[in-house]
Amino acid sequence: MKGRAALLLILLLSATGGLTSCGGMELNERAFVLGIALDLDEHQQYRVTTQLYSSGQERSDNPATGNVINIVSHGASIGEGVRDITLHLGRKAQWGHTQMLLIGEQLARSPRFREALDFFYRDDEPRLTLRLTVVKGEAGPYLEHHAYIEKSVSRQARNIQHISKKFSGKTTERNMLQLALDLHSESGIAVLPYADDTGNRETRIYYKGGAIMRNGRMVARLNAKQMPYYLMLKGDYSSGFLGMPCSDGGSSESLEILALQRRVKLHPQGEELQVQYSLQISAIARELSCTALRTEQDAERYTARIDRYLEEQLDRFSRGFMEQGLDVLALGDAVHRRYPRVWTSWKPDWDKRLPRIRPRIDVQVHVVNLGLEGGTAVFGEDTH
Repeated sequence: MKGRAALLLILLLSATGGLTSCGGMELNERAFVLGIALDLDEHQQYRVTTQLYSSGQERSDNPATGNVINIVSHGASIGEGVRDITLHLGRKAQWGHTQMLLIGEQLARSPRFREALDFFYRDDEPRLTLRLTVVKGEAGPYLEHHAYIEKSVSRQARNIQHISKKFSGKTTERNMLQLALDLHSESGIAVLPYADDTGNRETRIYYKGGAIMRNGRMVARLNAKQMPYYLMLKGDYSSGFLGMPCSDGGSSESLEILALQRRVKLHPQGEELQVQYSLQISAIARELSCTALRTEQDAERYTARIDRYLEEQLDRFSRGFMEQGLDVLALGDAVHRRYPRVWTSWKPDWDKRLPRIRPRIDVQVHVVNLGLEGGTAVFGEDTH
């Protein structure tokens, strides 16, 4: 058995001895890209800020960034700017491990946004699972931020996007493949995560809402308060906290949403579209500053108040964007799937039909837990 194992080892070494690294290049000829930021410079050329992993000694000028360096290049095309990285490093950029693509808002609102992404769709190295984020202002400076936990801002931005969407519902997450599918859908609308900085001296990226993309560029925004309602109506809400104002207008209560199920029914009636949303929500009461839940009737009034509040907020959100002719809820795609013949006649003037849609929204909240203190106030008396 030992001789057989030795023979197999010799054959394996012989078979791999002549192999080089991926693509016929050695590791010391490659620079691994962690993140990239795209902007337009003062000459309306692309400014490409690339964050790369450095296998050498950690930077002494900025220990917080660890083995990470940023390279800034310019070009009339993204490809030109990217290939010029070799002039700075003496290595070829490798894109297979890129964590995040940041896009400055000026570029995102420009018709050149679609053109800028063309490189990443056609090149064989960037993956279609690459995450995207539109950022306020210029994107390049965000890569100079310190990361709280991760070794690079690129990795931290990717994790924040995923975890924030999962546990707060105040942003979304999107990759290159999903963006392409959204923009080529019948509605032609995509919502990308939107980020800002904290405004501190050592600024750090944080997510707050979404950027609405249409016809290959950014046309509007969803703020952090609107994003949960967008995710709920899309059936993509995971969990998060919801604040509800008290009747006195001064204080508020909070509810933690644990699970949400959404159903939507569409029915063309003449030249109008009837839409009905049904949402089933499981939640926990986290703060009761103006409500006392001592009896079953109190609990029923409490859940009824939550139902009405959510129905009002969801109705205001949906109508607001429909009146602008923005099909952020992808109703056009739903009509196309279920009633293709109807969609053929409605599609040419869909933007004019949207403002006439008045969706019916029914919310039923089931409070599964009142917290450790039950339905009474922790300090003092409850007020009604």
